Amino acid sequence: MENNEVFSKSSVIYTKIQWALVFFIFFIDVVWLSFSSFKLYYDLRDLWIYVLILLSLYIPYLLYKKYRPNLNIMAALLSSCWLLSFSGAALILSYLADTTNEPLVTAHLASMDRYLGVYSPSIVMWGKENEWINLILVFSYACFLFQKPFVLLYFAFVGKIDYQQSFMMQYMIAGLLTILLGAAFPAEGTYAWYHFHPNAGQSGDLKSLYEVRNHIVDLRTLTGIIEFPSFHTVMGALTICIFRNEKKVIFIPILILNILLFISCVSHGGHFLMDVLGGILVAAVAIGIEILIFKSIKRVSLKKS
Repeated sequence: MENNEVFSKSSVIYTKIQWALVFFIFFIDVVWLSFSSFKLYYDLRDLWIYVLILLSLYIPYLLYKKYRPNLNIMAALLSSCWLLSFSGAALILSYLADTTNEPLVTAHLASMDRYLGVYSPSIVMWGKENEWINLILVFSYACFLFQKPFVLLYFAFVGKIDYQQSFMMQYMIAGLLTILLGAAFPAEGTYAWYHFHPNAGQSGDLKSLYEVRNHIVDLRTLTGIIEFPSFHTVMGALTICIFRNEKKVIFIPILILNILLFISCVSHGGHFLMDVLGGILVAAVAIGIEILIFKSIKRVSLKKS
């Protein structure tokens, strides 16, 4: 964004779009949950804790906005609120979407991997046989949870709010695309297809997938149930892209970490190579859509100014 006026107007429009997406997904969740016949299990205490966490972020944002405006702190609080609210709503939507019970495409993913010369069990065993490599890959895979808040807080506190909002928009778009593709092309993990022992997290994911396909939605143990495309890969690609113009001392470690994340999706995450390639494609599409949205907003803002 080229000047403060354009940034200000664009920021307000982005904020409205992002809140609209959050409320729209929550609305779909509520309607779907209210009028469907599947068995629903949830913990009211968890719901209240979730609401209280959101309020603990949004109320300080409102106070800073009114009494002590600080763009960096306000952006950090608001983006964290977006991240939690969207992630919660989207996770529930991913469960609901999988109740459509489309045919599993696990066999097709395995077939395409073989066509490319990739055999997932060999990669898994290679990782397990090399202790240090396995530890690095497990660490890279686990870093997925921390990269999202890191991106938002980093760009908030260095004052690059436009980067932060672009990333959040890309994350929302990619999340919705992943849910749609995951529902249209549901699949089991490589551990289920090749019959090797899954870790505890993978066992839970597989159990949840089978439950929703039998019209049981258990919101007490929300886990990721989307195999294709890999959302770990989506996030890694988005993170690499948003940091591409930062200093090399920051960008290069993030690039290496996320390349290792892509590898770990197969070696540790139970993904096929096609899941990883699909995740990169989803990230590219989300970035392209966000760029079009930004250009449209910028063009309108310049005309008005």
